[in-house]
Amino acid sequence: KYKVKYENTAIPIKIANEFVGLGGEGESFEIVNIDRVDNREKFLCRLPKEQRTNGTDSHMKQSIPSNAGNSTDRELIESAIEAITASFSRETCVFEIGLNGGYWTFGFCFGDKIIQFHEDIMHFLETKEHKPESPNYIFALGRFKGVPRTKVKLQNQASKLENDLNPEDFLIQEDIVDQLSDSGSAIQFSSQKFVQHTLGNGGICDLTQEPRTVDVVYKCDLKNTRGIQILEVQEYKTCRYQLVINVPKLCNIKEFRPNNIEDKVIDITCKSIDTESTEVANGISRDDFDSFKELTNENNLFLADSKYKINIADYHLTPCGYGFYIAQSQQASSIPAWSDKTLLVYNGEYESATDILRHAGGMFQKVLERKIFSPVFVGQNTISALSWSDSFIVWYELFDFYGNFIYYVRVLRDGGDQAKQLELQVIDPNSMIDQDGDKVEMPEFEAPNKQWNFEKFYRPSEEEK
Repeated sequence: KYKVKYENTAIPIKIANEFVGLGGEGESFEIVNIDRVDNREKFLCRLPKEQRTNGTDSHMKQSIPSNAGNSTDRELIESAIEAITASFSRETCVFEIGLNGGYWTFGFCFGDKIIQFHEDIMHFLETKEHKPESPNYIFALGRFKGVPRTKVKLQNQASKLENDLNPEDFLIQEDIVDQLSDSGSAIQFSSQKFVQHTLGNGGICDLTQEPRTVDVVYKCDLKNTRGIQILEVQEYKTCRYQLVINVPKLCNIKEFRPNNIEDKVIDITCKSIDTESTEVANGISRDDFDSFKELTNENNLFLADSKYKINIADYHLTPCGYGFYIAQSQQASSIPAWSDKTLLVYNGEYESATDILRHAGGMFQKVLERKIFSPVFVGQNTISALSWSDSFIVWYELFDFYGNFIYYVRVLRDGGDQAKQLELQVIDPNSMIDQDGDKVEMPEFEAPNKQWNFEKFYRPSEEEK
């Protein structure tokens, strides 16, 4: 099994083609297209011997539908329905916030519906109650049979319904399930049966003008210690979803338990290509691939190159609301400043820098004194949060949830201002033009205490406050 690592380099396109053309035995090279917000970016990937990609960045799962018509599968489905029915209440829903970066909260309301909505994360942290925000709307991804199309609520609305599950609506499928071992050096995989139940009659999709549909996958996850839990949600086609939910009672049926096998994980390194360069090389060898190092910004070490791409899995994400996350690297970087740098990740919808500005303003207002770090240490290892009495200019590189660098966010605060106001700029990294059309010059950074985000920072003493 393979784990892909992206590096931000600038391999000239003609040299990349030379790598691809290398013959003989050993490692091979291929150019892979990665979809970005506004274009397709090319990467040169070094592959282990006799491995090939299909030219796109994808993770393939094999899914083998079983024949639901034979007696064995019919008996399995009936046993599974019995376990599923015994696992859920028609009075409550199962919610999951952390999936897909937490941008959506998903709810499974047995006998009723599957829903998604934007979570007011700060409200939830304070009250433990779910509440939709931005927009204040709940999307129905699918409904159980017999459920009327009434107004969608956060509660399970099926307590008085008598819509028992029909075995004819279920399929037994078999999947190749894989995941990294705890050490990250091996992968465990197995062929595992699960039960699939397709629910239609969801909310009308704006893009297709058809009702949303969701495939609910009930499975046994032996490693899960939380009990019943939504494990994964994917939109595999426009307004068609797959929701995977752990049902521990299915583990009591031997056919639904996985048989784990361990295999070694092999890293695949992909380096970005400069498609505009005309540079050529007189002869190239496989070892030359390692000579192309990650880029630093020649003008200023503290700001990312406009083509910079990160691996989201290498970062610890802290939700801040409005679709934003504070991202801190869990990996050592070849660029020293980046090991301790704070980034922002955005998993929301936007059409322009103005959309980002509006949402970012709300986010910073909510979490400034709670989650946004200052460069001031309290003791040896604890960093204090920013305060409204601080004066600062702080920059963040903003990435989307695919790891693409999309904007700089510059935040300015005058701590002497009694009003809790911030000045924000959202800046295009290619043109250095902000949301108002103004040109922004690349600054010098004071970076106090090696906190590389800070252009300037001042905290008044107690006497000055």
